[in-house]
Amino acid sequence: MTWTETNRRQQALREALAMIEQRRDGRLPWHEDWYDVFGDQEGLLSALSHRWRRQREGQLDPALDDVGLAEARRRLQDQNVGLIAVLARHDDRRSVDVA
Repeated sequence: MTWTETNRRQQALREALAMIEQRRDGRLPWHEDWYDVFGDQEGLLSALSHRWRRQREGQLDPALDDVGLAEARRRLQDQNVGLIAVLARHDDRRSVDVA
């Protein structure tokens, strides 16, 4: 993937996430321009799922004590209400657990 393609993919993902978090209704946004980036809606769902896994891995540090881990989980959920709803609604094979 070229630098231009990587930037376009990141921009499209940011656009999708902004729509998702604004609406928070579990609907997957889609724009015709995204076919070139994600291929199809399943490709977008895969990118969103990957993003969610990375966030969990990065923010839920196993070295945290129980209180710190609970707070990190709550923060992660609060910041990703829409994303969690989309992943839960559109593909039950994807892990949307915060744990």
